[in-house]
Amino acid sequence: MKRFKKHYSSFKCTIKDKSCKELFKCVIKSHSSPHEIALGAAIGLFLSAIPSFAFGMILAVYISYKKGYNLLATYIGTLLINPFNAPFIYYTEYKIGQLFLGQTKNLDLFNAWDTFTVDLFLSVAGELYLGAFVFSIICSIALYFITYFIIIEYRKVQKAYKDKHPS
Repeated sequence: MKRFKKHYSSFKCTIKDKSCKELFKCVIKSHSSPHEIALGAAIGLFLSAIPSFAFGMILAVYISYKKGYNLLATYIGTLLINPFNAPFIYYTEYKIGQLFLGQTKNLDLFNAWDTFTVDLFLSVAGELYLGAFVFSIICSIALYFITYFIIIEYRKVQKAYKDKHPS
């Protein structure tokens, strides 16, 4: 029950706050450790960067809940891959997969949607998922360290401010 209250308090914060800036402040000010927040964000990004059609988001939130990571940070991590940038990210992942497999197939993505079939998907799935796995690992590790150090520095600044200006 204690873990649920800890996670619920981070989601409750989203209801009353309207801006993204306030949402990030809720994550940073939560009672979660910097490791729990950073790992939650990294898991969210990792699982949502692999093309899974929203299953990644559900799985990321479930894993974070079970492991005790910050759910709001996980959710924000999943939102980094969204409908606006997903086609570009998936294309990049496809190209990374081609690079690793040494293939040079040319896929006309702009016309592929008109003739999309299961056979077309299966012909590019290997490259796409291999590239997605590599891309997800690299980006998730980077996001973990960026998030971790931002939280550490923010909390140091806040502590120094509170020490100088006691209420």
